[in-house]
Amino acid sequence: SPGTAPPLKSPRTDPLSPTMQTPDAREGHSETDKQEMQTENTEVPPSSSVSPTARRKSWRRATITRRSLPALPNPYQLCRSISKSLSQQERLEKLMEASMRLQAESESWEALLKKHWSKTEELEKMERGQERGLSLDTACVAQSTQYLFIQNKPDYHGLLCRQQPFLHTIAMIMDTQCKMVGELLSIKEQSQLLVKETSGRLAEAGFQDLSPDPIRNLMAVPLSSATT
Repeated sequence: SPGTAPPLKSPRTDPLSPTMQTPDAREGHSETDKQEMQTENTEVPPSSSVSPTARRKSWRRATITRRSLPALPNPYQLCRSISKSLSQQERLEKLMEASMRLQAESESWEALLKKHWSKTEELEKMERGQERGLSLDTACVAQSTQYLFIQNKPDYHGLLCRQQPFLHTIAMIMDTQCKMVGELLSIKEQSQLLVKETSGRLAEAGFQDLSPDPIRNLMAVPLSSATT
């Protein structure tokens, strides 16, 4: 009847931890959990004819006996793919080392992401300041890893400015040398023309009385006169 109190149940005992249970026991618990959920879904139909006692039993079973989360799997099963030649404890140690490395890598990536986000925010502030015409302090701007290298490189612009007088002197010397070479080339051409004219005049003046065939003239000379 609705006025009677519900019967007391025996105290619930906590099950063994997942690491202390055997695989058969864990499989049995998972099967019993599934059966309990199925029976709970079929025991209490959604109708108004169900008695309050049955409702209280169903509510107590749902809040006390049912587990909120499934049992954790055996941790040794997670490291079976590492190496079958190692023992289960060594596999677990390898798995823990791998998880620690992954955690450290994840933390380093998070730190790098935060650094890039901060650089992006500072660059956005600098761009907004330039658009508005505000003077920004360069010391507040984020300095990259190449900042020191860029600051330590030589000032080529200042070096060229200091070398301008020397470069101007070299340019004047080169112009003078080019003019001298041009004058020498013109003197060479004039000398060649003068040599041609002089050789032509000498040929006209000195070789007019010569016979056109000097070899025949030499052969016609007597031997006695030739020897004397």
